[in-house]
Amino acid sequence: MPFPHLDELDKVFGPDRAIGATSENFEEAVHGLQKETIELDKDEENDEEEEEGESAINSTNFKNFEEGKQRFNSKG
Repeated sequence: MPFPHLDELDKVFGPDRAIGATSENFEEAVHGLQKETIELDKDEENDEEEEEGESAINSTNFKNFEEGKQRFNSKG
C-alpha cells in the first residue's frame, strides 16, 4: 500500500539539501540495490579466482622449496 501523502511531502521538501537533487524513488532504490548486489557477486567471483591462483602459486613455491631443501641435504 503506497504512502498516501508521499507526493505532497515530495513537493514540500523537494530536493535533497545535501546534493540539490530530488531523492530517488522506490523503483530507483530497488534498481540500485539490484545493481549493487550484482557488482558484489562479481567481486566475490573475482576474489575466488584470485584465491585459486594464489593457492597454485603457493603449491609451486612449496614444491620448489622442498626440491631445494633435498638438493641442499644431498650435498652435505
